[in-house]
Amino acid sequence: WTYDSRRYWYVGHGTAQLRLSDLGTQTGADKSVVIYDYNATGWVKVLDDLQVTQPMKGYSVTFKDTKQIAYAGALNTDDKQMTLIDGWQLVANPYPSYYQLPRQDRSEADFRHTTGSVYARSGSDKNSRSVVTYNTLTGISTPSDFNGIVAPMQAFWVKKETAGVISMKQANRIHDEAKSALKSASVEDRDLLRLQLTNGVTIDEAVVALRSTGSFDITRYDSDQRFEDDKPIPYIYSVKEDHAVVINVLPQKVLKQRVPLGLKLPDVGEEQLRLTVAGVENLNENLTVYLEDKATGAMIDLRSQAVYDFSAKAGTINDRLVLHFDEPISTDMDTPEGEEATSVYAYQKDGELMVFENLLMDQPKGEVQIEVISMSGARVLVEEYATSGLHVIPANLAPGIYLVKVSVKGEKPHTVKVVLR
Repeated sequence: WTYDSRRYWYVGHGTAQLRLSDLGTQTGADKSVVIYDYNATGWVKVLDDLQVTQPMKGYSVTFKDTKQIAYAGALNTDDKQMTLIDGWQLVANPYPSYYQLPRQDRSEADFRHTTGSVYARSGSDKNSRSVVTYNTLTGISTPSDFNGIVAPMQAFWVKKETAGVISMKQANRIHDEAKSALKSASVEDRDLLRLQLTNGVTIDEAVVALRSTGSFDITRYDSDQRFEDDKPIPYIYSVKEDHAVVINVLPQKVLKQRVPLGLKLPDVGEEQLRLTVAGVENLNENLTVYLEDKATGAMIDLRSQAVYDFSAKAGTINDRLVLHFDEPISTDMDTPEGEEATSVYAYQKDGELMVFENLLMDQPKGEVQIEVISMSGARVLVEEYATSGLHVIPANLAPGIYLVKVSVKGEKPHTVKVVLR
């Protein structure tokens, strides 16, 4: 097995036991190999010869020069388990073959004593190297090209939630990385949005999924985002309670719900960013998703525009972008169903907001009030008219979605939506 030089490898071993000297030299000699062990207090440099008897324990290894290691001994081929320590820990694939991480939502699950989320390293250099995420309860992963398969002897991170063991089963070994017995693209992509944020150099991806097991509260079906502050990566995530979640599993009924999105941007000044939202076409046709940018006032219908370009400065921004789940909005001039005698509708014409109403049709006198309300709930305009008819609203409104509330004193108001482009 060949290891490139001067980078950290997170690995275990696929044989029954391993000694540090098997790697070719000891760390105390010429420092050509440095090994770190992770325990409950953090990383500890291994200075003496180490005999590894727990094949599921992961280590961080770096080599001064590119090195080829020949592992010898009896191969691990039976089921393995390891007692979890408190907090985070590095767990290794104990097999000399690829391993499909489980998708198990049951009390006897192999990863039941963890948070349910697995994090592994990905990338070929320091700029592209990032963390991939897999949720063992749902089988949802991010980015999309990570299928929950870990390489032979590859180590990954888990976090203990309750006292117990973590198990890995020989039945989950696979010998073809391209094949997986657990993944199904049709199931994986149904009712699932992938939000990809890039600065033109690096990219991050978050997931919002609609599932029967989902919740508006944080649960084990969600996966927290893992940040690396020394990487020039523009992170994106959902804000759920006080968590930044990279996999956000919501209930299937999300009509009228808002999902705040968070950004954590590297300290490189103001950046030009592009957010691409994939998967809207796989949602129920009676559900539309809008992206609101509170900084610019933009409201984007993601069914018709899946890419949004914007700029932002470095730092953590949790109060700018919002996903809105709503009904499709019609801007036609048809009378609303069930309102034959009384009509109220709004539309855009030549860049102006037009509102038609006939609420004073049967009244000799009165006063019609028209309110325009943003999707954030702010009342941006109020106008009053002594007669009914077609009104040209004198307001320079930013593009977006608005509620138009039309009322006569003492009567129930009529509310319609309009999209201004």
